[in-house]
Amino acid sequence: MQDKSQLKIIAASGNEGKIAEIKQILRDFEVVSMKEIGICVDPQESADNFLGNALIKATALQDSLIEHGYEEFLVLADDSGICIEALDDEPGIFSARYANIEKGILENASDEENRACVVERLHARNISSSLARFVACVVLIGRVRLRDEMIDLNLQASGECRGVIYDNEKGENGFGYDSMFQPEGYNVRMAELDSEEKNLISHRAKALRALSLELDSKLK
Repeated sequence: MQDKSQLKIIAASGNEGKIAEIKQILRDFEVVSMKEIGICVDPQESADNFLGNALIKATALQDSLIEHGYEEFLVLADDSGICIEALDDEPGIFSARYANIEKGILENASDEENRACVVERLHARNISSSLARFVACVVLIGRVRLRDEMIDLNLQASGECRGVIYDNEKGENGFGYDSMFQPEGYNVRMAELDSEEKNLISHRAKALRALSLELDSKLK
């Protein structure tokens, strides 16, 4: 098997919290962010599902790397969000810009604004909590040399974490909606878990572990 530590994976994200999670979960690989290699892409996420948006982000970074002369690279992209049952599975793919959607603004809103928007929508239905699930889809694309041969990779995986979302916040860890979300089987919020605990159960961790296993099988 090829030495995994020699494979550089470039994460197509500017979210520092997400980058930190990816690096921790894929610790056997060398993971770097776009910022660390001096490239930035921010494509419009126009797909109607998580996988489609992950592919858009991965492809945009892949094209930029080719333009910058990269010949051998692996690009990792994810799209993730929370689907709240009582809100008809909103915000879903719009989780990062939930507070801006009705304003016609395409840019992401702040985590605080998005959480406030969820509270407002729950209260509009006279409820303070709802079943919910975090969803993550990840893709890994690019070219890598294996046994003196260049091969193209296109791997995909997904993960879910089910639980309950509340109209108040607890905990200081994590990001996004973590402080509002209590995972199934726990009596604390996601933001009250340390990173090691979160990475045992989170949607992104499940997706990345599945992707890592698939990559391992390709490297044998």
